[in-house]
Amino acid sequence: GDVVSRIRRPNPKATSALAQPRRETRPSGSERSLVPLHITIVTHAVGFYGGTELAMAHLVQGLRARGISVTVVSHTLTPRQAFDVTWVRILCPPRPFPLTYLWFFVAASVAVRRHRSDILHSNNAVIINACDVLTVQHIQNALRRHGMTKSKSRDDFLHEMNAAIAEPLKRIGERVCYRRRLIRAAVTNTSGTAAELATLFPDLRDRIHVIPSGADHVPARARDQTEGPSLENFGPNDLMAVFVGGDWERKRPWLAVEALTLAPDWHLAVVGKGDGSAL
Repeated sequence: GDVVSRIRRPNPKATSALAQPRRETRPSGSERSLVPLHITIVTHAVGFYGGTELAMAHLVQGLRARGISVTVVSHTLTPRQAFDVTWVRILCPPRPFPLTYLWFFVAASVAVRRHRSDILHSNNAVIINACDVLTVQHIQNALRRHGMTKSKSRDDFLHEMNAAIAEPLKRIGERVCYRRRLIRAAVTNTSGTAAELATLFPDLRDRIHVIPSGADHVPARARDQTEGPSLENFGPNDLMAVFVGGDWERKRPWLAVEALTLAPDWHLAVVGKGDGSAL
């Protein structure tokens, strides 16, 4: 909301090879606030699952609740009937990631040239077009900076090769897209991510904003799948730590479980897809 209120018109100086500034006549002054906004959001996926997908789903529904028209440029939009938006579907192979990323990057960049609206919002480094708003959920170059270079779901040759190509590709994508002339406002959901972004991309330092994101409630289907004591049994004075995420082989939630031995007064909730018996 804070960023949207400050960005009412495309920046005429923000151009790219695939996106030129809009030149139609727009109302000025107090009349501009009466013009309904139309926002184009570009992201790989939108839906009530995962992390980034869920954040984008809440963003889209929140914008529509405010009467803002939304066009979504994405590979998936799940479930379609839950979103009152114009959907521009990008057909691309679901895997391997390097092919998916490059295919979506090119196809979505071309699609945005046709479907761009008052505000263009890109989620991570997924298009080359000049954007009014960029949301940065995570920074691949920061992972490398901290020695975390490979993300793979299995330890075999094919997955190892996929990760060896995918990780440099993600970092190159960030270096190509996160440039001052292409970004009017960069939004992260934590101050830590904002600090990393400012360190790695100093030209964006004065354009970085922090807006925390989160879901308003736990969906009923998630409560139905809860194992162990119900979260409703814990009160406001109970100490509760929460681990959220899949890909447990890489994120290792059992380290959080082991840490409980050092903090006997704390409780731990593990949220995500994984083998519960491993905990």
